[in-house]
This record gives sequence, C-alpha cells and structure tokens, in this order.
Amino acid sequence: MRSEFVTGISGLAKRLTSTPATTRESAITRMERGGALTHLMSSLEHLANGKERQAGGVNNWEITRDNSLVTSAAGRRFLDFIARPEATAAVHVARIAAAAAVLAPRSSPSLRTAANGALAASSVVMHPRHHYGTDGSDQVSFLASAAAFVARSAGKRTAVTDHVLWAVALQATLSYAVSGWAKLAGRSWREGTALSGVTRTMTYGDRRFWELTQRFPRLARLLGVSVLALECTFPLAYAARGRLANGYIAGTTAFHLGVGQVMGLGRFVPSFMSMHGPVQYTARPSSDTEVEGRRDDSLLRTSALVGAGLIALAVQTRQANRRRALAGRGDERQLELRDGNRITYRVTGTADESTPVFVLENAMLSTTEHWEWFVRALGDHGTVVTYNRPGYAGSTARRGTAIVVDDLVGGLTEVVEHVAAHRPVVLVGHSLGGYIALRAVDRLDRAPLAVCLVDSTHSEELKRSPRQDLGAKSVSDGLSLITPTLAAGAGLLLEVPAWVRSMPREAQASMLAQYRDARMWRAAKREWHAILRDFRNPPRLPRSDVPILSLSAERTVVEDEAQGAMHRELADLSSAGRHVVVRGADHDSIVTERHTAEAAVSEILEFVEVASSAHSDRAHEEVA
Repeated sequence: MRSEFVTGISGLAKRLTSTPATTRESAITRMERGGALTHLMSSLEHLANGKERQAGGVNNWEITRDNSLVTSAAGRRFLDFIARPEATAAVHVARIAAAAAVLAPRSSPSLRTAANGALAASSVVMHPRHHYGTDGSDQVSFLASAAAFVARSAGKRTAVTDHVLWAVALQATLSYAVSGWAKLAGRSWREGTALSGVTRTMTYGDRRFWELTQRFPRLARLLGVSVLALECTFPLAYAARGRLANGYIAGTTAFHLGVGQVMGLGRFVPSFMSMHGPVQYTARPSSDTEVEGRRDDSLLRTSALVGAGLIALAVQTRQANRRRALAGRGDERQLELRDGNRITYRVTGTADESTPVFVLENAMLSTTEHWEWFVRALGDHGTVVTYNRPGYAGSTARRGTAIVVDDLVGGLTEVVEHVAAHRPVVLVGHSLGGYIALRAVDRLDRAPLAVCLVDSTHSEELKRSPRQDLGAKSVSDGLSLITPTLAAGAGLLLEVPAWVRSMPREAQASMLAQYRDARMWRAAKREWHAILRDFRNPPRLPRSDVPILSLSAERTVVEDEAQGAMHRELADLSSAGRHVVVRGADHDSIVTERHTAEAAVSEILEFVEVASSAHSDRAHEEVA
C-alpha cells in the first residue's frame, strides 16, 4: 500500500513538472468550452431571476437605462427593444443554444465558429441590460468566446491562431499577477488572515469555512499566504521551458474550485479555467509542437517591445509630472522651518492690515490647490495664506526622519508666526487640518481670533466610529499600494478625479500633477502613521476661550452619526462654539465644489464677524 502511494505521488509530481502537452487545437477547444459553459450558466441564472428586471429589481430597465454609455437615438431604440421581457428571454435562449453547440462533442468547426461569435456579440448587446450583477467571470467568458471566434475563423492561418492564444495567455498571466500584487498591499493578506475576513461577509460568506479558519488559524494563514504566493509568482509558469506551467495551472484550478464552493462564485471556475489551455500551450517551447508546426511567438516579442516602450513612457511621464508638481502655481514663497524642513506657501487676498489673516491648513493628501474656492471667497475679507506641509508639492522633508503629530502642529505655528505679525489670525482646517489647527491653539504666542473646523478629524474617531475605523484600514492598504505603484511610473493609470474637474481650470493641472506624484502619497503615508500613533492614546482636547466653528458635511452626519456627534463636541470645547451642517456637501466636496465651498465660507465669515465684534468689545472693556 505504501509503495503504491509513493508511486502515485511520484507520478503526480512528474506530471506537474513536465512540459505541457497542450496542442493548438486542444487549447482553442478548452478555451471556447470554458467560455461557453460560463455563458450557459449566466443565461440560466438570468432566466431564473426575472424579478431582478422587474420594478424594484437591481436591473430594472427604467433605472439601468440611464447608466448606459449608448447615447445615439438608434442605439437607445435598439436597447429598449432588447430590454423587453420577451426579447431579453429570446436572447438568453439563443445564447443557451449557442453554448450547447460549442459544448457538443461533435459540432462542426463552422458551427462552433458561428456559435462563438454569437456568444461574444450577445455579451456586448446584453451588458447594458444586466448592468448590475456582472463580474470578472462575464468579462473573461467574453474574451474566451471572442478569441475562439477569431481563432476558428483563421482556419489554417496558424500565425493568427497563435497570436490569439498568446493574447489570452498574457491576459491570464497579467490577471493573476496583478491580483496577487494588489493583495500584497493588504496587511491581512500578508499576515494570512484575509480568508477568515472574506468568508464571514454577508455577500460571500460561508459559515462552515469561517468556523474552520477559527479552529485552525495556522492552516488558514497557510492557505491565505499560498494564494498570495501563487498569484504573485504566476509568471514563473513560463520558466524552466514550461515545466512549472502544469503545477501553476493545477494550483489555480484548485483555488477557483475552492472559491466556487466557499464563496458561491460558480461561474468563475469555468471562465478562468478557459484561459488555462492557452497558458499551457504558450508555456511549452515554441519548437515543441509535434505535427502542428512551429509556434508563432511574434506577438510575444511585439508585446515585449510595446511593454518596454510603455515603461520608457512611464518613466518620462513620471519625471515630467514631478517637474510639474514641484513647479506649483509660480507665486509660491519659501520658509525654512526650525526642524530643517522647507515649505512653500502662497499669500493672496487683501493686504489691508485691519482685516484678519486666514491661515488654511490642508487635509491629508491635499495641497494648497484644494483650497482654491475658499481662497477666492475669502480674498475680499482678509489676507489668505495656504501652504504645503513637508513632502507635498514644492515643500521638502528631511529624509529618513519619522514624524509625530506635534511636528505638524509645530509647522503650522511657525507659519502663523511668520505671516501674521500683529494682525488677528483665523485658523481654518479641513479634515486632518482641523485637528492640527485645534492642537495649535495652545502653541501660538497669542490666541487666534477664531478656529474654523471643516469636516474635521476627531482624536477619538477610530475608537468611537466603526465606519471611521473600517475606513482607516482601507486607507492603510491604499497608501501601501498606491505609493510604490506611482513611484514605478503608473501615474497615468489614475483617472482624473471628479474633484479635480470641479476646481477652477487654472488649478486643475497642478492638482492632477500632485495627485499622480508619488511624493504626495509618500508624505501622506508618513503623516498617516503619525496619526495612527497619536490616536492609539488620543490626547484629551482642552476647552478653549477661542471661538470654535465646527462645520460638518451633510453626508458625513447622515452616514455616520458618531462622527456628527464628535463634530458637535468640537464646537462645545468653546463657550463661543457653534456647529453648522453644510447642506449637500460630503467630506471632499465641502472644499472642492464651488457651491458647497462658498456656503462653508459664508458660515465662516459670519462666525468671524461675530468673533471679531466680541474681541473688540473685550478690548474696549480692558482699556476702560
């Protein structure tokens, strides 16, 4: 018995480390059948879940129609026709018939070609109809059917077929590798605890599996780390003349079967397995094709050249973007802080010394440009000072130095001392900037006229708000992933955020350059670590005689009652405090959208006027 077991293990190991025997024809067949089976399962699911397309369903056409990218009148009329219940059902029945034709063992090549084309075309047609609920399996099955259609249509032109198989194989390799490297940024995946978290959710949960991860945590960690290693190193399937390909395919197949069982993602199994045949075919040596003739690898060479060109372009673009980010707006001044850091700042607005100096403190991951609407609205009422903390834009941070929140507070106090002279000062801080401004009150040589907190951070928010605590984990993972990605030159891959487009045109180019520059994200990462250290044992915020205005974005208080309560507490730190909700604003738009920013500034100016009057009255009383 023991010898048979050893023989079996030895045979399995030999098969997993042998050169794949996949032929051109078998690769196409496996690819098209995997795609067809996914389409079949998808259509059956849609026919069985007709309620999703009725009133109140997630794919009710009255709702999804407005989200379609098709804008032409003819295209809209066609989609309206397809969206009719009988038309939708007819398309799915036709897809089932086409999938059956591909899966049938003795279908003719011409029938398979037509069926693959029909499946690919119907995927495009039905995507707007089933806008919600589609996932990666639908995208991969479309790729498989479209690729099989082209390969079958090529006939004896094997070079075209090889190009198609290489395209699918490269897509599969990229999909696994990128998925793995994206997971690598998450601490839970690196520590091996991610599987437990994933399987306890309502959407993709499995109680039995989750209980097993709790009973056997070491095994759960081993499985999680194994998935991470498998995906990250998937390109090694092409190493050693393809001898590792079978092992990687076996590993990913087991992974997809497990995902299908545990998470209920059954369509992922055949869809991703449809790409395994092309991987095994292209992983074998190009000359090892037996009677099929030598494989054409020109697409691989072309892809390598294109990839090298893209890398060169990424490096060049990163350098150009860095120069643009450092250049700023052109009117910045410089100040060297006592700790050796050098910051850039802007002074705008009126120079009338009878008016206050508004010093604006940025949120994390923000630069002076984010305040543009505030700067414009405040400019007629005082001098407006904005600055970039060390590491942002043109401000420099000393290398290798860890920071604490007191460093950020110290920077603000030095800026105030430098720009305000004898004039009254109003501190305005957004998000983290609000927390910094509040902490700076006791550090200033003289009390500010007022402190205005714009949807401010609170020192206890991670302890008292589950929403903020969950968001903090996402921030940590995001900063860990995006910083090295941008440093590698992938800034062009970041979409132009909506908040950039909402800003004045003259500020947009500089904002986008900052957003795509790794320096800003690296500076934010340093600050984030300092914040987390500070918030583990948050200092008690003292009561103050300085008037405090706490502005909350409406969405903040609606979506997170705990955060709204903390904003009210910030106002209550002062006997002259006030809490106001800015209607229609969220955490970002309260600064970046013109109408909400102007509404916030209006509240600030009214509050400052009252504070200024009270200050004048006290001064007169002291003189008297």
